[in-house]
Amino acid sequence: MTTPARRKGVRWTVGRMLTAGFAVALVALGVVGAAAYARIGALMHAQQPLTRSHRVLGGIGKLGDLVNATDRTQREYLSDHNTASLQLYRDTAGLLDQTLDEVQHDTADDPAQQRLIGQIRPLLAAPDLAAPAENDFNRVTALVDAMHDRENAVLDQHLDAIDQSARRTRLLIIAVSVGTALFVAAAGRWITKRITSAAHVVTEAAERVIEGDLTRPAEVTGPAELAQMARAVNSSMAAMATARDEALAATAAKSAFLAAMSHEIRTPMNAVIGGTSLLNDGPLDAGQQELVDIVRGSAESLLVIINDILDFSKIEAGELVLDEQPVNLHGLLDDAVNLVALTADAKGLRLSVEMAPNCPLTVIADETRLRQILVNLLGNAVKFTDRGGVSVRVTFVEDRLRIAVRDTGIGIPPDQLDRLFQAFSQADPGTRGRTGTGLGLVISRRLAEAMGGTIQVTSTPGSGSTFTVEAAVGLSDENVALSSRTPARRRRTHQPPLHVLLAEDNPINQRVAELMLTRRGHTVDIVDNGADAVRAVHEVAYDLVLMDVQMPVLDGLSATEEIRSAPPAHGSPRIVALTANATADDQAAGRRAGMDDFLAKPIQEADLDLVLSGGHPRATPAAPPTGEDDDIRASIAAIAGADFANQVRLADILLAFARRLPAVLADIDNAVVDGDHARVDRLAHGLKGSSGTLGAHRLAGACARLEAYAQKRDVAGQAATLRELHDRADVAGRAVTSVSQELVAAAA
Repeated sequence: MTTPARRKGVRWTVGRMLTAGFAVALVALGVVGAAAYARIGALMHAQQPLTRSHRVLGGIGKLGDLVNATDRTQREYLSDHNTASLQLYRDTAGLLDQTLDEVQHDTADDPAQQRLIGQIRPLLAAPDLAAPAENDFNRVTALVDAMHDRENAVLDQHLDAIDQSARRTRLLIIAVSVGTALFVAAAGRWITKRITSAAHVVTEAAERVIEGDLTRPAEVTGPAELAQMARAVNSSMAAMATARDEALAATAAKSAFLAAMSHEIRTPMNAVIGGTSLLNDGPLDAGQQELVDIVRGSAESLLVIINDILDFSKIEAGELVLDEQPVNLHGLLDDAVNLVALTADAKGLRLSVEMAPNCPLTVIADETRLRQILVNLLGNAVKFTDRGGVSVRVTFVEDRLRIAVRDTGIGIPPDQLDRLFQAFSQADPGTRGRTGTGLGLVISRRLAEAMGGTIQVTSTPGSGSTFTVEAAVGLSDENVALSSRTPARRRRTHQPPLHVLLAEDNPINQRVAELMLTRRGHTVDIVDNGADAVRAVHEVAYDLVLMDVQMPVLDGLSATEEIRSAPPAHGSPRIVALTANATADDQAAGRRAGMDDFLAKPIQEADLDLVLSGGHPRATPAAPPTGEDDDIRASIAAIAGADFANQVRLADILLAFARRLPAVLADIDNAVVDGDHARVDRLAHGLKGSSGTLGAHRLAGACARLEAYAQKRDVAGQAATLRELHDRADVAGRAVTSVSQELVAAAA
């Protein structure tokens, strides 16, 4: 049977490639062995001349001994004419002749030795015992020594030749071994690369399938098994791509249907909302008004659901397009928080926002979609939190904006976390008792992913949840704040719009000053300490800095000194002090620090206009005594003006002040009891500033006196002032609450 590999012409399999590799290694090993065997044989053959030379040297040595013995026996016979000596002589002479024959035979290939033997033989032939020739034996001995020297020379030549042959053999074996090893390594690498490269291509293709990339098939020509695997992966890709296209077509059809139906529903819903608005303008009794409010509230809730479905259908159909523009982060956060502030206040929840110092003022992003995500997360946090609060923390790392929304709500069980981001699903809907489409988080995550990020969640049942949205944003070249926080209705003045930095640590003072400035058409950025003010001035070209004198981290005077000592490259702004202690000494200290002007708290509109136009605040004449309630109304009226949006936001500010007031008083009481003068000073100063801004001058006066006693470390004075402080706070709290309710009623 023909395998698929054979049909495709792929003959090399993994098994064959490995077998070929082993065969190459064995052949290489055989080559090394054959070379070594041949050279070792040559060395063994070279040993034969050595054996001959050693044998010849032995014969020559024996010959010399016999010559000496023959000479000695001859002398003994001549001295004693003993028959035994004569026989010994004859025997020795016979051995001498025999030995000479053996040496002559062994040196037959050496002419020099043959010549020497030819000279020895006549000297030993038939000696006359009666007339011995002593000189003949001496000549024979000399000739034997010459033979010995000659053979030693021949032996040395043989030894040198063998040594050179051994060296050549060693070099040959090394060269052949190294060459063979390199050849085997190259062949092994080629085989391994063919196998591993193909396996890597197939593995990458499989990983791409897992990641959803079905556009790049695996291209493998061999080995056969891996080529077959690649074809299987490619077939799976094709099948999955077909299934994906079918699913996308189905999703597009579903999304188109949802979009069409949602648009169809919106038409009558607009009529319902418009009709209820018209009814609200007419005379209604209490029951009718309640029914109209119910209908309008339900219609608006239904409209939110329809908008979610529309967004979801756009995302599913791939029709979501981001509109990236410069976005002011402060304004974005303010807008999002303000949308849930009333609901949070109604539930008694704390709302807080914190931005890391390195966060830019302006980023490039889709403001609408980013706000939609943030409002969704804040709305869920408030919805599922009954006590405690909701906090927002913004950080910036490289080009990644991270916004973490943390609540102290009911939390989410671990086994329900995966359901949060599934369409039309809610975590534990039977027990949470809250309603919704289940699309909000799905849409938010899809929007975050479209912005190059995602949304992560951590949660502990009973302790709350943290949703962290991450998005890739750009940085504006100008990095200046936009006017996104400016109300739609601006008060037109003859002054050109200014870019103002407000350095103020009191939240109420921040919001009031911001309202007064934005109502005049100016753009405002806010920091809450002097160090951030110095950093902001060096990053952005501001026209004006309103600098609170007493702030944490770095006070206003020190911050001004730093700015003046090292001005930014784009030029120094005007710096105006904000202080409740506008005495001559305070003004002199500000002048020395480099401040251009002073603005006393609470801020008067006329004084603010003078400062904004470059003039100096006028001295405020003493006003006739009025009640605390009248003072607050006058201050709020001056701040809000006729701007509806300002009135609503001021109502929120007043209500927040009234709700926080008991806790602040309790903190002051505890600090006095503990003898913590610095804390009493700080708390009294903060309450003095916010109450003075809102027009509660009598409460602000009591705070000033308590502040003075704390600075003097006067325990008795602090204790005596506490009763007055509580009385003034009680009156101010009721007045602020009343004014807040009036503003809400007027706005409605």
